This record gives sequence, structure tokens and C-alpha cells, in this order.
Amino acid sequence: VEDGVVRYRTLFRVDNSEGALLPNMTARVFIVTSFAQNVLTVPYNTLVFPRREESSGHRLSVSEEKETLAQVWHEVGTDEFELRDVRLGLVNRISAEVLSGLEERDRVAEAGR
Repeated sequence: VEDGVVRYRTLFRVDNSEGALLPNMTARVFIVTSFAQNVLTVPYNTLVFPRREESSGHRLSVSEEKETLAQVWHEVGTDEFELRDVRLGLVNRISAEVLSGLEERDRVAEAGR
């Protein structure tokens, strides 16, 4: 741990035929542990998490459970929104898989609206 950042020394084999990578360069690496295709998703910034996670200062940035409960601001009329419960599957820093609570073409707003 250095300045509050956890660092791991890792060895990767990559194609560097163009010479773009140099020794001792740093990299941000994401290791995919699961994925889903052809599923309904919403942007991460539309999610409102239950109070218990907010009060601990903890927000999910990756899928930590098989299913997560959250809410989204769902459009019910022109510029009219209400909170709707959703059940989430995979969650990352960009989007979340919606298992139930929304239909395709439903419109949602950012959480801080």
C-alpha cells in the first residue's frame, strides 16, 4: 500500500510489436470475472442504493453480490419521475444489469436529479 493505493506487481504477456509499451510503465487493468450479453442495463449514475450502503459511505462499484436491490428515477410522464425498485445483476462502474423492475424503452434519470 502506497499513499492509500493498493498496488500489485504482475506479469502479463502482451503483443508489443509496435513498441508502444516501455519497461516500468504503469497500467490500469480490469480482470473480467463474469459478463452478460443481450441484457437490459441502466447507467450506473442512475442508481440509488438503499440507506445502509449510503450511511457506511460504501457504494457498489463492482458486483459484490449475485443480486443487488436499488432504485431508479423512472419517467412516468413528461418530465415527471418517481422512484422505482429494481433488482440488479452484474454491476460495474459504468452500468448495471436490470433483472426486474424496468422494461426495455423505460426512461430513467440520473440519481442526483
